Amino acid sequence: MNQLIKYPQKNLAYIKPRQQESTYKEQISARGRSPDRSILEHDQKRKVEIAVLELRDDLEEKEVNEDEIEEKCEELRQQLLSKPAHSINTKKQQFQGHERHAIAAAKQLEMQRINDAFNTHSNYKEGEAFDRDLQERKRLDRIERREHNEVMRIESERRDREGKRMDRESERKERERARRRVERELDEREEDRYRRRDSARSLSRSLSRSLSRSLSRSRSPPPRRRGRETPPPPMSPTPPPADKSPSLSPYSKRAALSRR
Repeated sequence: MNQLIKYPQKNLAYIKPRQQESTYKEQISARGRSPDRSILEHDQKRKVEIAVLELRDDLEEKEVNEDEIEEKCEELRQQLLSKPAHSINTKKQQFQGHERHAIAAAKQLEMQRINDAFNTHSNYKEGEAFDRDLQERKRLDRIERREHNEVMRIESERRDREGKRMDRESERKERERARRRVERELDEREEDRYRRRDSARSLSRSLSRSLSRSLSRSRSPPPRRRGRETPPPPMSPTPPPADKSPSLSPYSKRAALSRR
């Protein structure tokens, strides 16, 4: 009886799952890849819509009103989209194998933190620490940069002191102008009060004078009119005074003449 020969065969119906950890080769390839922010934002929007659909399914199962479902879904969407898209967690187990850009962004953030911790620069080259000439030039550059920064700091402090002095001087001048303005207003008010008092006194004097004149005119005869004088009216001849002596008889008249 012929025995069947067994050998491994490839399963063509097998689909590789996407939810798997990234391999070492993928991590190495992701180091030199710069993350695309548009793809990260697209992934974030996709996750937001998935969360909104899950909420919609839960509310539909509970037989909630359609308007209330739309309102709650929109509220959740706005709440999730308000979070920054670049807030990336550096824990690698939270990423899937196909999320290359998210892995690259997390790796870039991790390397930046390491550089900040060890005080290394992005243009660092291996072996520079053993080059004495290069280290001497860097030391001289650091000294020159430190002296320049010290000069700039002193100049900045001098400008700050000068600016503060000018500010104090301007404030003092402004206070002096305000004080003079207030004093001028007070003087003007005082002069106005004196002027009104003098005008009231002069008015009272003029009123008293006019009143006294009117009283004197009412007591004295009217004054003569200036100009052409009218002649006095002609005087009528006065008759001779009548003799008031009693009439005498002819005998008495002769007796009187004889006495003379």
